[in-house]
Amino acid sequence: MSVLTNIEMKCFTYLVQCYLVFLIIYHYMCN
Repeated sequence: MSVLTNIEMKCFTYLVQCYLVFLIIYHYMCN
């Protein structure tokens, strides 16, 4: 249970980081 939660948190933070990087790249491409 604890390990599953840890993996889920890692995946979630990884996705959030990728999303932020995508937004930054998209923002600079448009401007």
